[in-house]
Order: sequence, then structure tokens, then C-alpha cells
Amino acid sequence: MPHEPQDIKTELDAVSIIYDGLDAEQGAMDMVSLARSLDGYARILATASTFAVSFVYQKHFDAMPVRVTVETPEHGSFKLAAIVKWVGESKLFDEPKELFKRVLEWLMARLSGKTKEQTESMERIVMALIEQSGRDKNEMFALMNKMVDGLQNAAKNAVAPVGETCSTARVTVNGP
Repeated sequence: MPHEPQDIKTELDAVSIIYDGLDAEQGAMDMVSLARSLDGYARILATASTFAVSFVYQKHFDAMPVRVTVETPEHGSFKLAAIVKWVGESKLFDEPKELFKRVLEWLMARLSGKTKEQTESMERIVMALIEQSGRDKNEMFALMNKMVDGLQNAAKNAVAPVGETCSTARVTVNGP
């Protein structure tokens, strides 16, 4: 791992990855499907958090200044808490938590095939937060759309267990 725990500068809210139904109902998951899914979610979370903190779309996972870790699942379910930790030296946006939540919500909606009309209200919230940062909204929106295109494979991987070892997979952002 390129970063030691003491290098962590900011911890964003925990994100719950929840698998329901089928094997997951019994607290078990097919390991290959789970690994593929976690890889997909890790890429989506890392991309969204990197953007929320620095307004950069980093395509290469290994070059992202974040680590996405998981905590122990709760008994009787298969729920993992993914913790996104910013390990970069400079932070360009002081309050990335709300932007992270909103960008992740928008990304997940777009990656799940929702139309522009269905994501319009989410988009307005993201753009308002970006405007507070002083960034160009049009430039940032174009960058966000590139993120959607670049994360298509990660989104497919994220839902790989659905139908095989669980009936649904979802992400929720914990915190206030």
C-alpha cells in the first residue's frame, strides 16, 4: 500500500454497501462476485471522493490520492462499511463531505441508467455546491459526465453479484 495510516488527512463519511436477498440473506456471498463488486464500488467511491475534494477526475485508480477501506461486517447481514480516506497533501475544497455525498448520489443514479430528467434535481444540488467553491460549473459538469463514461465497467462490476448471490446491491452514505 503506497500510504501508511498516519498519512491520512481527512476521512469522509462511511458509505454502506448493502447486499440483500439470496445468499446475502443468510450472511454469505459468493467470494468471486463480492470481490468483483467491491472492486467496482471502490473505483466509484475513489473517483467521487477525489472529485469532491480536488475537482479532479483521476482515471487511474492507483494514482488517486485516496484509500477506500472496509470495516468488519455486522452479524446477521452482509453489509460492509467503506471508509474513504483522503491521503493527499493539499486539499482544494474545505468541506468535501456534502459534495462527496451529492456527487456519489448523482453518479450512482447516472450509472444505474436514470435519465437526465430523473437526475436533474441531484445535478442542481451538486452544481450549487460546486458554485460555492468558485469553480466553473460548465467545466465541472463536463468533467462529471466524463466520470460517468469512465466508470461504466466499475458500475457493471459493482452489481455483479445481483442475481447470482444477492437480489439487490445498494450504496448509502452514512453520517449527518
